[in-house]
Amino acid sequence: MRGAFPFVGDAVQSTMKGETAMRLRNRGVIAACLLLLAWASPAAADVDVELDAKSKVSGSLDVDETETFRFDGTAGMQLSLSVKAKKKADLDLAVQLIGPSGPIDLTGGSAFQDAGKKLKIKGVVLPQNGRHTLVLTAAGSGEYSLKLTLKPQKTFVEVAALPASGDGVLTFSAPRGAKAVIKVTQADGSEAVPLIGGPLPLKKAPGDSVTFPSLDREGLQEFVVTNQAAAAGAVNVTVKVTPAKAKTSKIDVRARSLGDPIGGETAVSATVLAATGGEVGVIDPDSSILGAGVLIPPGALNVDTRISVTSTSLIDPPSPVTQQPAGPAIEFGPDGLEFGQPAEVTVPFDPSALPLGVDPNTDLLVLRESSDGSQEVIAPTSVDVPNGVCVVPTDGFSVFMSFVRRGVPDVTGDAYWFAGFELCVLPDFLGGADSREREIFLFAGNITFGRRGVTDDTVVNIVESNTSFDHDDTGRGLVNAPGETPLTELATWDLEPDGRTLRVDFDLNDQVLYRTAEDGSVLVSRPGTGTDEDCVILEIAVPRPSSAPTPTSVAGRFWFGGIDASVTEDPGGQGPLLIDVSSAFGEMELRGDGSWSVDIDSAANVFDPQIGLTTRTGGQADSGTFRITGPEDGALEGSILISGSQGPDFLRILPSADGQTIIAFSPSIGDEGGGFFLGTRMTTSLTRADVAGEFGGRSIGVLGLNTYQVPGGEGPVTVGDFSAVFEADETRTFAANGDLVFSDVFIRNLSRDPTAGPDGVRRFAQFIQDDEVLRFAVGSDGKFRIAADNVVGAFTSSGVFGFAVGDPRAGIDTILDVHVRLPALPGGEVEPDF
Repeated sequence: MRGAFPFVGDAVQSTMKGETAMRLRNRGVIAACLLLLAWASPAAADVDVELDAKSKVSGSLDVDETETFRFDGTAGMQLSLSVKAKKKADLDLAVQLIGPSGPIDLTGGSAFQDAGKKLKIKGVVLPQNGRHTLVLTAAGSGEYSLKLTLKPQKTFVEVAALPASGDGVLTFSAPRGAKAVIKVTQADGSEAVPLIGGPLPLKKAPGDSVTFPSLDREGLQEFVVTNQAAAAGAVNVTVKVTPAKAKTSKIDVRARSLGDPIGGETAVSATVLAATGGEVGVIDPDSSILGAGVLIPPGALNVDTRISVTSTSLIDPPSPVTQQPAGPAIEFGPDGLEFGQPAEVTVPFDPSALPLGVDPNTDLLVLRESSDGSQEVIAPTSVDVPNGVCVVPTDGFSVFMSFVRRGVPDVTGDAYWFAGFELCVLPDFLGGADSREREIFLFAGNITFGRRGVTDDTVVNIVESNTSFDHDDTGRGLVNAPGETPLTELATWDLEPDGRTLRVDFDLNDQVLYRTAEDGSVLVSRPGTGTDEDCVILEIAVPRPSSAPTPTSVAGRFWFGGIDASVTEDPGGQGPLLIDVSSAFGEMELRGDGSWSVDIDSAANVFDPQIGLTTRTGGQADSGTFRITGPEDGALEGSILISGSQGPDFLRILPSADGQTIIAFSPSIGDEGGGFFLGTRMTTSLTRADVAGEFGGRSIGVLGLNTYQVPGGEGPVTVGDFSAVFEADETRTFAANGDLVFSDVFIRNLSRDPTAGPDGVRRFAQFIQDDEVLRFAVGSDGKFRIAADNVVGAFTSSGVFGFAVGDPRAGIDTILDVHVRLPALPGGEVEPDF
């Protein structure tokens, strides 16, 4: 005979598989909306944490983010839960509870509140033993606090029937470690003579109670009652449960506490039994530490232990000058835990990010860093390159990270977006002395790098737009109609002798040199053969996403800056064309619903013959919608097309694969010119130490406007609008103490000067090796400033790329500057870059 209390066992009392569950949404009133829940496969979560009977959680949520909490519940247990949005958090909270057999209605507790930014649930009785999952989501973003309390049922009473001279198996529900006192007595009028057996040997005479001092299992507990009489009969059964005293677990799963502020932050934890051992790992495909985990053998732990696997900030390899991280850092907890026998830790790495010539099977190492800063280098026992993980033995816990020797990233097989901006100073097309012949180019496309050094194995698709304006010494001059040229070219690529520059050679002997960020996240062009000596160029390339982005994947706030050049007719119909060269810096937001907005400051150098040189500085705001382009857009499929007050398609954005960088430009040049812009996603935890390192820089800009008379003093005033068009290549070092050291600076200037002969173009080049030290400041959100030069800009969260412009609020110099952290050479040698 198998008996059971009516509220215990494997039967689901209230919610069966496939039924509709209640999803609680915080709408400011007590309400619940119906949602058909696919409970068998909950959404992937960045956080998957096992909770104790008393737990307090500090967390953060963003749009479309899911956080999952798990706990072992027992039938009859009462659950109380409160979730509260922190101050300034824009959260519309939603919570679901999923039991072993499906969703559980949370509105049936003794106190249920769903008001404002709070969710409060009290006294929900769990109908079933087993693993329960609490799923937390929110509309909006911000930080929250969560408190969970589980109170097991303490008293069980039943009248059970026992067979003649036979055993009865009775059950109750209790948490592991609880004390249980069981008493079985003969019922009135019954002939049964009960004896208690079960998990422990019989210790008491019939009718006395039996104490189980510490239950060794969670949930369903069984005990045996033997009837010593020849006749069947009923017995009275009473079970009193005293749970083990529970301490409150405090868990911090906020993004910044997990060390991964750009998203993909992860916290996974579960209890591993000392007797059986177990495995804890990350399986969420959206996690930045996918594949990280630990396998603990039986007997390695002295007691059952909560094991955690979380993302954390990168740590420095033993020799940061010659070594670089090969993957994320993972913190295994509890920190300082030691094993009786070795456990196996699985550490992820990124095979595609390894430098040229690095073989993960032989060159990959794992660093273990303890809380006291001591480090240990461990060679992997196995390396799984296709899945990007390696396994190392360990006798204890701390932070683990894979690393390799430094070098130039291997871009073989990688696809990059690129875009560029070109300003040209041209001779007078009539052969005279006019100074206004100019041309503006915008170009964009993508490049897929083939095998290194293989002829015609690299494919480049280009769409180029340009316009020019010229003057015949009289009247207002002419803006030539813009043109657009699509082009597909084959090329080859290789490494330059300096060890950290990529060279791309085209069929027509043209050449592009790319300075490469140490992680390959950004490429910045440098002059190569075939460069027009009358033009200055800036080109940026970022890894292209492997699939088309979505509004949700690109949503976020970005620092945004750039340069724009345009020319318009004099509205009064007199004199030459108006010249407008501007720089801008501000904040842009892309939202998951396909809307966008921008607040930006700009400073414009404008020449108007009626009023002379002027400066405009002020804030501008705009907003609108955007869409992800499709196949009809050809080579730019997957880019983002912006629509707003300036027109339906006035800005095109190319997002990087990691979501940290955007390139933006005018989709085509109109009669008024065009602009080129860069953005970096805002972060929350950047420091000077994060950006410390040696950078290669590239600048393009316009320093001022000048006017000239036609030689001989006759005729109208002519305008040397880009009188100091310049480009510069620089090596700079950002130091953790706030010093910024410029060295190895090559500057090239172009200007139009009617006194310079028929050509009228003056060219000046200068190479400076003397170090110049300035001070810089960087905010945790990535924005930085070079005070002495009135320059403002922003870094990516990884600190490997940044851009800068002349601060529109502090000066009128027009400049767009980019800089990438340079890869160190093997052995730490630094070769000349010029």
